[in-house]
Amino acid sequence: MHLRFNLRKMRSRLRMPGLLLAGLVALWPGGSWADDTTPPPEPSPAAAEMLKSMREKGILSDEEYEAIYRRQAKYEADQKAENSLPGWAKDWTFGGDFRLRFDRQDYSSQLKPGNVYVPGENNINLNSPTLGSGSGLRERYLMRLRLGAEKRLGEDFTVGFRLTTADSIGFGNDTFFGTTTPFATTLAANPRSGNTTLGNYNAYHGIFVDRAYLTWNPWFAKGLTLTAGKFANPFTDGQNMAERVIWDPDISPEGISAKFHFEVIPETVSLDFASAYLLINNVPNASVNVVNSNVTPGTTALPNLDERDPDMYGFQLGLTTVPTEWLKTNVRVSFYQFEQVNASFAAYMEESGNGGDAVSHNPIYNLLPPTDSLFNDGASRGRVEEIVADAYLSFTPFGERYKIRPFFSFSQILNALFDDKAYAGGLDLGSAEFVRLVVMYADVGRNGTVGPFIDDDIFDGLTNMKGWYIFGERALTSFLRLRVGYSKMRPSTGTCTAAAAGLPQMCDTAFGFSPTLLQDFRLTQRDRTRWQIDLIADF
Repeated sequence: MHLRFNLRKMRSRLRMPGLLLAGLVALWPGGSWADDTTPPPEPSPAAAEMLKSMREKGILSDEEYEAIYRRQAKYEADQKAENSLPGWAKDWTFGGDFRLRFDRQDYSSQLKPGNVYVPGENNINLNSPTLGSGSGLRERYLMRLRLGAEKRLGEDFTVGFRLTTADSIGFGNDTFFGTTTPFATTLAANPRSGNTTLGNYNAYHGIFVDRAYLTWNPWFAKGLTLTAGKFANPFTDGQNMAERVIWDPDISPEGISAKFHFEVIPETVSLDFASAYLLINNVPNASVNVVNSNVTPGTTALPNLDERDPDMYGFQLGLTTVPTEWLKTNVRVSFYQFEQVNASFAAYMEESGNGGDAVSHNPIYNLLPPTDSLFNDGASRGRVEEIVADAYLSFTPFGERYKIRPFFSFSQILNALFDDKAYAGGLDLGSAEFVRLVVMYADVGRNGTVGPFIDDDIFDGLTNMKGWYIFGERALTSFLRLRVGYSKMRPSTGTCTAAAAGLPQMCDTAFGFSPTLLQDFRLTQRDRTRWQIDLIADF
């Protein structure tokens, strides 16, 4: 019986990563099979005797005997190595990808020494009266490396992590009255991109923790999954390209999430519910200005007018139906609420394209004159409410290789009064195994979605954009893909609707006193074409 069981095992495919690790240990110099002088493994005496008897009785031919003899020996050696591994080295699953990219952004202006450039015609930022910045044609070579792993902890728990490359990023750097605002924030790694630029004098590239999480999938409720830490976005699944208007796929949110899958009619109708409490920023203490060091009293000042931490609650309900083998439909409705929005986060939203109107009780309104009806005490009372609806149909009468998937999404910041809607729709055809082609058109109002989370590759991380995004993809091998993407974008609206209505501070809070400079910057920063050519290796 023992031999028969082992023979069945020999025919199965060994999937345990621990066995792979054991094999590497065995092949390492000094290991048991390190050189030709080390004898090959042999099966146990009982198994060898049984196989010999079966050959002598004619049950096995000489070729079958040799093949099974070797497989049995290897199986027993692998089992011995597996049992010798420490617990921490067992039950791991590894994976990742490596991407090389050529990125070309063309703003239709060549910036050269001595030329004169006009805001609204050339892509220049003149927020500062003394020194601006500009972009014309930018070509870059980028790379991204990601490596992740998961380990089962008993029956119900999983721990995982993912590492990625990234470059630093700064935001909230717009100026006010010709001086630097106190909103400036610098992050060591861009949360919306794992790209790192090549050509920085051969400098090293940083590796960062992109995900680190613990997941509980209780045995008594297999449809329920609870995750805490820094994890994959619970509100996206990659099936609908239009969700990139709301969420950049590189974002790994932080906090706690719950997902529940319920089969209403098994394999035909199902419901998916997702909820999360996400942390946006942590403010350790408020900023206090003391007029005179000999005087104890002081007043709070920007950027941290108080110690409140901005956060977000999110809820999503999805309905999936599979009426036939070749048709699948999915509809989702999501609601996101951002609370305790402080001045730094509000400034980040504005630099990403949102107007001051996107935040109720915007804390940056304390920069307006006290006589302004929008002026407030500057506390972190800001709030943003967003609703999203998206859907897709997947037709596969000829299999996934030739799928046809139309998709659509709509979003709106509910508390905004101007330019508060975003639409996206398109078609996803085929698969990378054959040829995949995606065509999408999007029109994102300045307050159609929360700017700091919109896709960085398609929309440059900015709202107030509309245009086309097209990409084609083809698998060159089982592990190598080639992707070519093209986008053509321009401003969704020219002058902010609120400014035309005589309320410029509703467009750009901190610049309510001199809105012209910022409006010119908003116009020029969005009118561009972009090519991206990717070579992706999956492992």
